[in-house]
Amino acid sequence: MYNILLRNLGVFCTSIIFLFAQDVTLSLDGGNLNYDSNSDIYGFQFDVSGGELIGASGGAAGDAGFTVQTASATGVVIGFSFTGAAVAAGSGVLTTLEVQGDISGYALSDGVLSDSNGSTLGASLDSSGFTYCSADVDADGTC
Repeated sequence: MYNILLRNLGVFCTSIIFLFAQDVTLSLDGGNLNYDSNSDIYGFQFDVSGGELIGASGGAAGDAGFTVQTASATGVVIGFSFTGAAVAAGSGVLTTLEVQGDISGYALSDGVLSDSNGSTLGASLDSSGFTYCSADVDADGTC
């Protein structure tokens, strides 16, 4: 009886984790930084390496009224809203990077996405994009 209770409690807790999971995937496709999210995005920051970053603008971040700034010397891109606006959950182009030269050699790193409380969403990252999740159930670093 005790084992059945523990097993059911484990299934219940796992179900709650997945119910509230906030997953965001970002991928670089040419100059477009695409997103697919089941959570609103209230801010983002990441580094771009592999060439000269000139700027970033447009996309859903621009539509939401985000301020998107870049630092070409360091490759940092940051986007947020002074009014608390969010990029609504869904998919599309988050922002478009303006770079000098061929973007195929560019990579993303040190990514941070934030929720409505300014909390960082959990993430796994590869050079071409981020996968954010709040439910790394087995704690292996993979969503």
